[in-house]
Amino acid sequence: MLRYPSLYWSILKVSFIRATAFRFDFWWRVGMDLVFYGVSIAGFKLIYLHTPLLGGWTEDQVMVFIAGYFILDALQMTFLSQNLWEFPSDVNTGLFDYTLVRPVSPLFWISCKEVAVSSFVNLLAALGIFTWALSNYTAPFSALDVLTYIFFLLNGLFIFFCVRILFSLPVFWLHSPYTFERIFYSLQPFLDRPHTIYSGWARLLVLTLIPFGLMASLPAYIFFNGLTLKIALLTLSVTTFFGAFVFWIWSKAINAYSSASS
Repeated sequence: MLRYPSLYWSILKVSFIRATAFRFDFWWRVGMDLVFYGVSIAGFKLIYLHTPLLGGWTEDQVMVFIAGYFILDALQMTFLSQNLWEFPSDVNTGLFDYTLVRPVSPLFWISCKEVAVSSFVNLLAALGIFTWALSNYTAPFSALDVLTYIFFLLNGLFIFFCVRILFSLPVFWLHSPYTFERIFYSLQPFLDRPHTIYSGWARLLVLTLIPFGLMASLPAYIFFNGLTLKIALLTLSVTTFFGAFVFWIWSKAINAYSSASS
């Protein structure tokens, strides 16, 4: 297990070298994400010109939420997105063979083989927006509240990874590389909206079976209202279920894999 940190450090160094070799692409990606941040903030600002509350949250609260979402988005774009986007195509073309013969966990390799350095720069920007949002937040909070928020955001990142890869694994049986991924991206707008705007079965759905509300919105809710036993148990249950389900489906998928070259 000690070789994995060393291997990942090498991946980070190679990714930084590659990013600096193509500077226009690097800065173009940075600029695109910054525009995305600006448009997202402006969209919520526009909504609050017409209403004082959105799903029971004030403008200051939504700014804290959207900043947390930016952090989550930057983390997944930096460490996961590019790798998981290439994975179904590799399975379909047989390039996944090269993953299986490497002396590392295939799941580790497909998840961590590349780091998007431009998105890491935007992670710094997202942290800056988060600091700005906290400075404008009028209710009292402590350092422990912020750490709790970050902890549940990181847990949300793990759930994001689980849900994301579950939409990729059908390629082992159906050999259609991006059909289910398109479904995933069609559901992703649930991620950047407060779960409190939904009610009844819809809210239950985005907190359990399609747990996008658990990734960024619920951590913000915990920051605003405090952590309760009910929320802790909900988060633990959903995280455990999706984590266990991914490892189970992964083992079935590896056994079902048949190389495109065979």
